[in-house]
Amino acid sequence: MYITPIEPPPGEIIQKKAELFGKRVPYVFQNYDRLWSEWYEKFQVLGKQMESLKIPQELSQFVPEEQVIPSPEGTRRLMN
Repeated sequence: MYITPIEPPPGEIIQKKAELFGKRVPYVFQNYDRLWSEWYEKFQVLGKQMESLKIPQELSQFVPEEQVIPSPEGTRRLMN
C-alpha cells in the first residue's frame, strides 16, 4: 500500500500509464536476471561508497565561516 497526500492523476492519465506499463513490463520479466545483476552491481558500488563516508563524531551547530564567506558553497562542496 502506498499513501501520499498528493491527489492521484485523472483517470485518463492513469489509463495512459496503464497502457505504457502493459507494454513495458514484459521486457522486465524477460530480462529479469540481467537487469537484477546490473542493478545489484550498482547497489554494491553505492554501498561501498557509503561505507567510505567519514561522518564527524560531533557536528557543528553552525556552518563554518569559510563555507559561507565570501560566497556560500551550497552542495558544490559535497560533490567534490
